Parts: sequence; structure tokens; C-alpha cells
Amino acid sequence: SSPLPQQYIAHVFLPFQSPGMSSYKPKLVLSQTIVNIVIPVAHYHNLVPFLELYEAECLRHNTSVHLHLVFFYHDELISKKLSQILDIYQTAKIDKYEITSHSYSPFYAYNYIAELLSDNQLLLFFDMTLHFSLNFLEHCRMNTIKGKQVFSPILFSFYKPDIVQK
Repeated sequence: SSPLPQQYIAHVFLPFQSPGMSSYKPKLVLSQTIVNIVIPVAHYHNLVPFLELYEAECLRHNTSVHLHLVFFYHDELISKKLSQILDIYQTAKIDKYEITSHSYSPFYAYNYIAELLSDNQLLLFFDMTLHFSLNFLEHCRMNTIKGKQVFSPILFSFYKPDIVQK
């Protein structure tokens, strides 16, 4: 593999002062880096299509992805579906967390998982209704610099073209 190019960062210390320059080699997140996808689950009917997409995009291609499902209720149907997936894909990394002491809150779920994992883990906060591809996961890895840069795509879940195009 080729060495990383020398890059420079400008540091501004005081207003109206010339910036200082320093160089560094970025610690890029590599393709084998595990992406931890965190999904807060509110309803079973939204989860089934997501699990099917996850199976098609991640499990069949044996990618470095770890799925964290955070439930705010107990559901036997989910447990059965997950056990079916794990029977087929023994190497799948899927963890199920049940938080029945708290009402549904995506941000609570994200924070809960972030506190469980170490600081150097790559986290992707997801909604069950989003569609993704292997290419998207690779963009997450490649556009993240460990300890320096976060890749945060803007999601338009309530996009209405008729309002935007006026």
C-alpha cells in the first residue's frame, strides 16, 4: 500500500494573527474496520424489511459490520427472526438490547450503545427505514479519520420536492 500523503492543518491562535502550520499523517479508517450500526427499534413491522436489507447487503457479503438493535419493549417475534438469521449466518455479529425501563428514544439508544463500546469504534447511527448499500458503508469508513473527522451524511427523511422546487 502507498504511504499516506503529507497533510497540513492551519491553527489560528488569536484573532488577527497569522495562522500556525503543522503537519500530520491522518489515521484513516480502513476497509476492514468494523462499522457498528446502531438501530433503535420502535415497531416490529419496520424491522423486518431492514433485517432483509442487512442480510442482503452485509451478511451475504461477509462484511465487517456489527449490528446493535436496541428495543424498548420485549417481542418474541423479533427473537425468532434473529435466531433464524444467526442459524444461517453463524459469523453474523448481531446484538440485541432490551431497555424496557425507558420510553422510546433514538438518542437514548445511540448514547446507550456508545457508552458500551470503546472510544475508537466506528459508530453509524441509523434509522430502520433507511436504505443503504455496501458502497455507503465504505463511504462511512473512508470519510472518517480516527480522532479527527466524523462522516455525517445528511438524511432527508421528510424531503418534499414540491416545497423545495418552488
